[in-house]
Amino acid sequence: HDDESLLCYDLALAKIIWRARLGDIESSPLLLDGHLYVTAVSGGLFCIEKERGEINWKFEIPSTGHRPLIHSSPATDGKIIVFGSDDGNLYGVDIATGKLRWKASTGGSILASPSIDSGTVLVGSLDNSFSAFNLETGSLLWKRTLGGKIYGSQAVNEDYVYVGTAARTMHCLNKRTGSTVWEFTANGVINVAPVISGNILYVVCVGQTVYALNALTGEEIWRYKTEGRIKCMPLIWHTYVFVFAEDRSVLAFTPGTAP
Repeated sequence: HDDESLLCYDLALAKIIWRARLGDIESSPLLLDGHLYVTAVSGGLFCIEKERGEINWKFEIPSTGHRPLIHSSPATDGKIIVFGSDDGNLYGVDIATGKLRWKASTGGSILASPSIDSGTVLVGSLDNSFSAFNLETGSLLWKRTLGGKIYGSQAVNEDYVYVGTAARTMHCLNKRTGSTVWEFTANGVINVAPVISGNILYVVCVGQTVYALNALTGEEIWRYKTEGRIKCMPLIWHTYVFVFAEDRSVLAFTPGTAP
């Protein structure tokens, strides 16, 4: 939320190397081959040179009036950059030129960040639906209504996609067909992406609870009640699962066993 909203910070020297004037940003940057790809709230996708912070190209959502806002972080396969917008569209942009390749409608605003897997784009939206699109063309492959708004991103493995909803449900869907494999009900809104490690799925919700679920069956392995609400996804590092709560606490769990 600043005019100079993207900055490069040297961890060893503890100083800012460069700043870029992109406008407000509410998404995560994507780093690939020496370039940063960043979506700004005001409707732009930027390609930034990593070392100097120079803008290589900028894509703006075409608009005849008020430009749609962007809260979705970008994803890429190395050729096409994909991101969602508040106007309900998913945009596919050529990574080399910054030119629009395609756009696809979901029917509701897209706040979540898409996932790209095996030529398929997977994303949820605020019309209670989760959709799969062809990465090359943007054509719809399948769409499923899940009974709640989808604010957060998804976890994807070889066979399944895991997505949570504001209706407190975590859904495991077949990645190729969209059919439901299992459902799990949490004690609060799920508005961030789950994290999968092996056969364990870690889910956090606003209801101040961390869940470890069997990724194949949806069976609860353990749960832990936190003091503060949780609004960001867990982080897995080596044999630890880290969770960050609103009471300014950091919790570390070991996977597989009850805490």
